[in-house]
Amino acid sequence: MRKSNNPLDIITGIRYYLLGKSIDHIYTPSPKTFYVEEIVDLKSLGFTQEKSNYMVLLMTKRDLETLKAIEIISQALRIPLSNIYYLGLKDKHATTTQYIFIKTNILRKEVPQKLCNDRILLQHIGYTKRKPSRKSLQGNRFRILISGKNVVNELEDMLSDIITYGLPNYYGYQRFGIRRPNSHILGKFIMLKRYDLFIKELLSSIYSYEDKDEILLRCSKILPGKRFLYESMFNSILKLFKNNIRRKRMTTFLVEAYLSYLFNELLNTLIESCGWDCLKKQYPIASCEDAYEYYGDIIDTENIPYNMLDRLGCWRRSGIMIPENVLIYRSNSDTVLEFTLGVGEYASIILREIFKNKYRLY
Repeated sequence: MRKSNNPLDIITGIRYYLLGKSIDHIYTPSPKTFYVEEIVDLKSLGFTQEKSNYMVLLMTKRDLETLKAIEIISQALRIPLSNIYYLGLKDKHATTTQYIFIKTNILRKEVPQKLCNDRILLQHIGYTKRKPSRKSLQGNRFRILISGKNVVNELEDMLSDIITYGLPNYYGYQRFGIRRPNSHILGKFIMLKRYDLFIKELLSSIYSYEDKDEILLRCSKILPGKRFLYESMFNSILKLFKNNIRRKRMTTFLVEAYLSYLFNELLNTLIESCGWDCLKKQYPIASCEDAYEYYGDIIDTENIPYNMLDRLGCWRRSGIMIPENVLIYRSNSDTVLEFTLGVGEYASIILREIFKNKYRLY
């Protein structure tokens, strides 16, 4: 066990490594090196080739967030966002394949095969009789390409330990943001209804991973013909909290990011108090009725009223994750690592363990 000194790990509560060793190679995920394929039990939804209630599309996207891709499809088809269903958010800096579902009776135009300069590809594969549910999501299959030297032996050695002992089932970096890892902070302020602090964090906080030009644009205090930029943006930002489906999706995403951060801190507490073996069971999210016995000290440190959490929904999550169906092999000049993870498990936690501080996210 080894403690991380990576600033991004500290901010997001991803504190511990299993192993002291790592692959001496800089790895940066991209659409050419990082592939994700969603695994869904379509049969449980009544999949059929005959026209039925929901059209099923296989969406392949590159360098694009899932929510942005869904917005683009919504605009192209001229249908509300609420009528497009998906089962998971996929990585931005990757080539990802996932299923989306659209109510058949609201489609008024043919679904295009390509959108956004070919960054979105859509393939109509059939229909389902039942509304899609996350219960049908089984996980994701990942394929990682490591260019250059042959690291098959080193990977086999590390993956053997990872499979034997497992890794803390942390929520990964994508849950909190990469360049601005503050989704959980924003979610906390939404939960507390401290929109003043939300706006201050959104507009004022600077992170070392950010692009310099983006910082300068956001932090410019003067706009032509206006007073302070922050004042001019205040009302438009508040509108985010009054806008139907987008508001709901955004606020839910941010608040759940905060719950994810609390879960990461719970894993750290468990490792520090009773070791790796304590991870080998299911634990509640902080908003569950029986969560206080696990999260009491964490919530006290966070200085939040516990009764503000109990209306945010409840689910349980394993404290440990173990990759399955692992394959390691050479393909041309690349070392290829393939593995499958369950629902809600993050490949970034595997890659972080393998490459340590040489895992570069951008």
